Amino acid sequence: MQVELEVPVTEAKLPPVTILIEWENAQDVEDVWVRRALSALQDELQRQQSRLSEKPRVMYLFNQRAVSEQDIRREIEIAAPRLEEFCALEFKPTPGLTYYKLKNYGVSETKTDLVAMVDSDAAPQPGWLPALLQPFADPEVMAVGGFTVLGYDNLVSKVMALSWIFNLRSERQQTLARHKIHANNCAFRTEFFRA
Repeated sequence: MQVELEVPVTEAKLPPVTILIEWENAQDVEDVWVRRALSALQDELQRQQSRLSEKPRVMYLFNQRAVSEQDIRREIEIAAPRLEEFCALEFKPTPGLTYYKLKNYGVSETKTDLVAMVDSDAAPQPGWLPALLQPFADPEVMAVGGFTVLGYDNLVSKVMALSWIFNLRSERQQTLARHKIHANNCAFRTEFFRA
């Protein structure tokens, strides 16, 4: 899965943000997709390093009954060994929480005014973070949804990508003022989300 956001980006400093990443999807997909996502996140944070007003918090949320912090750290070491250079990395075990509850729990643990959500199998593309955060320069903006497309590498995964709920890559130029936001690629004002 790839996550994108096509918005003209200025060179202003990016506000502090907490990036929430659930580890449930990582347990359901092949390791290659999780490792691509980890590597892409590391690359995006490195690219944006000079634009960040402070290191983003990256919070991995997981069901401690299904996976351990060491398992997640092992995957990070394999695919994104420099990730911690570009963010404040945190691991939040939970007693059995699943996808949406993991994300909600993460928001309750957030200390920044903005919170972004991306899935553990979603690979941020170049420019993703500034495009996701820049709209919040307008105080009227409460939520921003990114554009997600499914990756594929064989016939079966291509058929799945064609039948999934996300838009086509060719539709990514369309900007909508109000539309459904997918929890795998979005950002919110933290207090708005909590309310």
